[in-house]
Amino acid sequence: MDDEALEGYLKAGRVAATILKDAEKIVKEGIRLLNICETFEKRILEAGCKPAFPCNICINEVAAHYTPGPSDEDAVVPSNALVKVDIGVHVNGFIADTARTIVLDEGLKSLASAAEDALRKALKVVGPGIPVGKVGLAVEKAVKERGFKPIWNLVGHQIARYSLHMGTSIPNVGSSDGGRFEVNGVYAIEPFVTFQEAAGEVSSLGEARIYRCVRYRKGRGSEGREALLSKIWENYRTLPFAERWLQGLLEAPRERLWSLWNEIKASGFVKGYPILVERTRRPVAQAEHTVLVTQEGCLILTEL
Repeated sequence: MDDEALEGYLKAGRVAATILKDAEKIVKEGIRLLNICETFEKRILEAGCKPAFPCNICINEVAAHYTPGPSDEDAVVPSNALVKVDIGVHVNGFIADTARTIVLDEGLKSLASAAEDALRKALKVVGPGIPVGKVGLAVEKAVKERGFKPIWNLVGHQIARYSLHMGTSIPNVGSSDGGRFEVNGVYAIEPFVTFQEAAGEVSSLGEARIYRCVRYRKGRGSEGREALLSKIWENYRTLPFAERWLQGLLEAPRERLWSLWNEIKASGFVKGYPILVERTRRPVAQAEHTVLVTQEGCLILTEL
């Protein structure tokens, strides 16, 4: 890993950790979800970095891929909620990804604690040449010892420059499949935990608020569509972006903007990330750090 990459990952991790530590001060009952996400995203920009993806704020049984969209800008944090805040920071494409669970119901604290404990134990396993399934086994064992269940079909992921999910996946259950951790590899380790009586798996709601470009080339679409697609590529490349971010990219009436966006979605140039929920609608907790694998083990980039 060259100096530019190392410095980028270190700064991104430091900024992400610093910002996320204030999550409990920001996430309160009755606060608009949009305000929470925009607060985190603004702080990332103020730190001289950029969001690697839209702030995810997933409540109760919603496990991943939710950020407020144009149709739910007034949604608020409900009472007695379990709130996952997942943020990504990048410096010239070098990404750090971290998450924690904020508990507004005392009865759910043990669930969030189980996710944090599983993450700590998983990180102790990470090292060069270690099978990723060994981390999954550590997560599964830690979660079950506390009387909960891991989400088997949500995984951690390898990270590369301008690529949030690539290469190796890191399971949250024991597995003999998958690769091994590599020296200088960057990985997000993220246990997802639910109750024992739950299905322990997520399913798609079939709707998305977050997208990314899967390819880019000038096509034969309308001039307006090409202008918007060009702006999307210029600003986000292959990184995920929110529908709500589009409003600042092109000077056009709102109705016109969404018409152009619908053309782009139909073109196949972008891919949506469907909102994922626990199949039996039981609450889900999450904890996440990004690590850099070293010869000795791993460096936790998103820990202060």
